[in-house]
Amino acid sequence: MAKVYVPEDFISKPCVEIYNHNVIRVYDKKPALNSDSTYTDFYTDMDYYTKTGSISWGQWSILPVCVKKNDLVSDVYHRIDFPNIIITFFILLLICFYFPYRIVTRAFGRWFKW
Repeated sequence: MAKVYVPEDFISKPCVEIYNHNVIRVYDKKPALNSDSTYTDFYTDMDYYTKTGSISWGQWSILPVCVKKNDLVSDVYHRIDFPNIIITFFILLLICFYFPYRIVTRAFGRWFKW
């Protein structure tokens, strides 16, 4: 199984479940029959938007399957949207530094020559 990115504050929680293809659910306590638990959902396709909620399991409920701890990472490089972040960073570099540099050197080019 590939590594699953979970934000650093939530990596030490007792149970992390891949709820849907785009939702990672982190439980605050280990799910058990006849108990309640609060959870936080991370929507991977919406830049890790979070939503909290509560769930209760009855006697006949099916408990979630937790991801193994060694398959969880909090390293930013494992985020699904990491390539989008890098592309946005380079576009902002072009707009904020390269284009103003080119405009200033064209306008005041004779003063920049040695």
